[in-house]
Amino acid sequence: YFKFVGVQIHEIGHNLNLAHSGGLDGRTYTDHTGMMGNPLYSDNVGKMCYNPAKNYQISYDGRGWYDQKYIYDAFPESNGGHWRGTFVGVGEYDKIQDGQYIVAKIESGGSDDLFVGFNRAAGVNADNDEADDLVTIIETGNNGQSYHTSSLKKYIGEGQSFSTGGKTVRVNSIDTSKVPGTADVSICQGSCPEIDDSTDGPTVTPTDTPSIVPSLSPSREPSNPPVPKPTDPTATPIDVPSALPSASPSHSPSTTPSFPPSDPPVPAGGCGDGICGEDETPESCNSDCPIEVLSLNTAKDTKAKFFCFSLEGEKDVVLTDMQFVAAKDKEGEFEILTRRGGVAGYEFDPGAWETHMSMNLKGKKKMKTEKIDIGSEIYIPAGVTQSFCISSKVGVMYGKNNNSVTSMAKSDGNLKIFSGVEMKKMFDKIKGNGDLDVGISYYVVKPGSH
Repeated sequence: YFKFVGVQIHEIGHNLNLAHSGGLDGRTYTDHTGMMGNPLYSDNVGKMCYNPAKNYQISYDGRGWYDQKYIYDAFPESNGGHWRGTFVGVGEYDKIQDGQYIVAKIESGGSDDLFVGFNRAAGVNADNDEADDLVTIIETGNNGQSYHTSSLKKYIGEGQSFSTGGKTVRVNSIDTSKVPGTADVSICQGSCPEIDDSTDGPTVTPTDTPSIVPSLSPSREPSNPPVPKPTDPTATPIDVPSALPSASPSHSPSTTPSFPPSDPPVPAGGCGDGICGEDETPESCNSDCPIEVLSLNTAKDTKAKFFCFSLEGEKDVVLTDMQFVAAKDKEGEFEILTRRGGVAGYEFDPGAWETHMSMNLKGKKKMKTEKIDIGSEIYIPAGVTQSFCISSKVGVMYGKNNNSVTSMAKSDGNLKIFSGVEMKKMFDKIKGNGDLDVGISYYVVKPGSH
């Protein structure tokens, strides 16, 4: 392991007096947003840095890893308990501008404080393994100033918030279309107000200056003298109306309404609003939660009994089914194993994976299998990687190539699929790399709803 780049950066972190990083599950090493969580085990994958708490520790009080002016160390403050700042990721630190920040500290009043940063997957952080291009919130002890295991509390995207201890972190916007990519973040006592940057300011000057004098002088006298008295009525009123009423109405009433009735109103937040909410599924509201399929069709030139690959959400998605191409005319045991995070570094670590489902599968050589219900649905938030290992007696087909497990094979704008790795048997010697022939069924959900 000592030859792996990730291991070397992890050990350098210890030499900088950095402790390990725990993840959302509370276990040490499972924060894969930074190198002190041991996310990468590979000879050629290692562009990844440390989390915001570690960045603060090696920079505060002029320690010099990052310039002190990019470290915000004053919340809460006296301006109504609301601070707003622009964050840049450490991978683009060389492009940071004055008034932007690498990390902000949220003081708790005790020794356990929160640290906020933008986990931009670019530059020296391009191989980041978890929460790409999201804002991460990390908690650690000793006021973040010395050796202490940190804990990943949450990662959030544009429009999302995280609240704890009476304080809220809200991501107003994220922009990765430029360099450096930025995250606009508010930190507030209580809840954060909605941000509206669309209001136009006042015009600098009036469009026209008023005239100095009236354009015309008033007339000296009325143009005509007033009429001294009303004119006489035209004639004596007549005794009868000028015409008798018609015997029937001019037009018969129509037999049908002129226009069809409008559609019934859609209740806000319910089925039919175009958003797949917390209590909605394709079964309960297909119009809001339509099933999509990301298909990767390959050369199908190689068969594997054990193959691992990764998916990453570009939006929040829920997986429902998978479909593969069988390698043999056979019936046998089929298993799907999974883990939150990437494949790299965990190819030989069975303890990092859990069995998600198993079944008996019947296959026909080089033909698509039936759609396999993965059992309990798997939620993948935007920017998060979820990896899978397929163990199949029937075998699965893939197209062999030299791509690494961090090489994207395809994206449909909602979900990415990456190249994978074949092993001789479960978590054993690697036989080759390639793209699995697979169809992934999923539906897009409201951010943070699942």
